[in-house]
Amino acid sequence: MKKTLSTILLGAGLFAGSLIYSGCNKNSQDHQEKLKTEQNTETIRVDFLNDFAYKTWQENSKKAFEILDSAQKSAEFLNYEKGITDALIRRGVIHYFQGDYESAKENYSKYLEIKKNIKDSLGMGKAYNNLGAISNAQGRNEEAVQYYIKYLKICEKLQDSIGIAQAYNNIGQVFDKQNKNEIALEYFDKSLDIKKNLNDSLGISQTLNNIALIFDKQNKNELALIHYFNSLKIANKIKNKSQEASCYNNIAVIYNKEGDLDKAFEYYQKSLKIGEELGDKEGLILDFIFKNSFYFNSNFKFSKFF
Repeated sequence: MKKTLSTILLGAGLFAGSLIYSGCNKNSQDHQEKLKTEQNTETIRVDFLNDFAYKTWQENSKKAFEILDSAQKSAEFLNYEKGITDALIRRGVIHYFQGDYESAKENYSKYLEIKKNIKDSLGMGKAYNNLGAISNAQGRNEEAVQYYIKYLKICEKLQDSIGIAQAYNNIGQVFDKQNKNEIALEYFDKSLDIKKNLNDSLGISQTLNNIALIFDKQNKNELALIHYFNSLKIANKIKNKSQEASCYNNIAVIYNKEGDLDKAFEYYQKSLKIGEELGDKEGLILDFIFKNSFYFNSNFKFSKFF
């Protein structure tokens, strides 16, 4: 019976045949559209999970890792490369800020391999930069510089001026840690020149601050203050409270070194006020304590900090 039915349908002529084919094709197209819509919905879900986990990890890092694991598994099932790499790099960043550098490195390395396979230069650069940050944090200075130079070369190839400035800045910080002041200043100056050309106000302020820190270490207090105040002027103009607080704090350190306790206290109070607004009062106090061996007298009481 099945064979006879089949024969009849096939024998119904081209019109009938094309009608049946047309119906099957429409059903197939509908099915494909449905699958595409479902997949789009799932990829949106993966993106949401990755973003949500990263935005909330400070509240509950364990839960954030669970969400990232779920997002990555879903992305792997969907063969959704962006979802996989987003989960990897976010997991790496969280581990980095938690001080778990080996786990961070593991995730960045997996991220890098994927980006290499698909020849994503921008992604590779991001991985090299983050791996450099890990090496820098671990005191592996030569390795850090090598990673940052790889990042720099990719940025140069892509003509990414912002990335080039960032790479110069990061390399400068590695040499700064090693007290190779002249080399560090050379890289900071390169970074500063690019940021000026880009009118990157925050970047200029931050780099001026980095340069001032070197002069501070060299006890070139006047030069340090000039750069700190220039940095502060820009921070005030763009209303970046965090950068303002950093400048005020560093200016206070210089005045403390010079024994001008009144000015030191004045600028530290400005820094502390912003810290209170930003919810970082304790962090600023600890930062100031570690940077200073503060002189105590009847006119300056530590209790004033609180």
